[in-house]
Amino acid sequence: GDLRPLPEPAEPFAAWAARRPGRLRIARWVDPYLPGVTASASSVQAWEHATDVLRSLGHEVVDVENPFPPALELQFNVVWSSGMAAAPIPDAALDLLRPTTRYWRERGRTYSAAELARAIQFLEATTRDVVTSMAGFDAWLTPTLALPPQPVAWFTESGDPAEDHRRELDFTPYTAVYNMAGVPAASLPLSVVDGLPVGVMLAGRPGEDGPLLSLCAQVEQADPWHDRLPPRR
Repeated sequence: GDLRPLPEPAEPFAAWAARRPGRLRIARWVDPYLPGVTASASSVQAWEHATDVLRSLGHEVVDVENPFPPALELQFNVVWSSGMAAAPIPDAALDLLRPTTRYWRERGRTYSAAELARAIQFLEATTRDVVTSMAGFDAWLTPTLALPPQPVAWFTESGDPAEDHRRELDFTPYTAVYNMAGVPAASLPLSVVDGLPVGVMLAGRPGEDGPLLSLCAQVEQADPWHDRLPPRR
C-alpha cells in the first residue's frame, strides 16, 4: 500500500542476519544534539557496554562530535505540527483529542505553505550534509534514550503541553535525527538498570539495512538478551 515502494532487497534480510559483517568502522557519540539535554548515567553505562562488545568483536569504534546541528529541531517541529494540522479529523471528534495533540495541531496551523516547504528543504539538505560527512563510517552508535524508562504519567502530569514536549525531548533526543536523515537504525536492549532494559542505537548508511542487521545479529549473538525479562509490577 505504500505510494513509494522500494524494490525488494537483492538478498533477504534473514540471510543478512546470518552473515558476519566483517570488521567495521563505527562512530559513536553520547551528547544529544539539543542544547541543555544530557544523557543519564544508565544511558552512558549502556553505551559504554555496547562499545566494549563491539570492540571485543574486532570493530573499530571512534569517538566523534554529534554531527547533527540543534537547528534541526525547530524545523522538524514545523513539519511535525503541520502534519497534525492537516490530519482529517472530523469536527465532532476534536473534543476527544488529548491536550498534547491539540497543542501540536494548533501550532501547525500557524505555519504557511512556504514555511513548511522551507523546513522540509532544510531537513533534507542538512541531513544530506551529515550523511555525506559520515561516509567514512559503516555505522553509528548512540544511546537509544537519554533517560531510563519513565512512568507514562510523567509525560502528561504537568498539564502543560509545552512542558510535556520538553520532557519528551529530555527523554528521547537521539532517535528523531535518524528519521530525519532517512538512515536505518535499530535499538538493542543490551543493558539492564534497576531491572529495566536500557538500549543503545546502531544506525547504518541510507539503504543499507542488510549490513546493519548483520551487525545487530552479531552483537546479539555475542551478548544475548532473549532471556532478560523485566520484573512483574
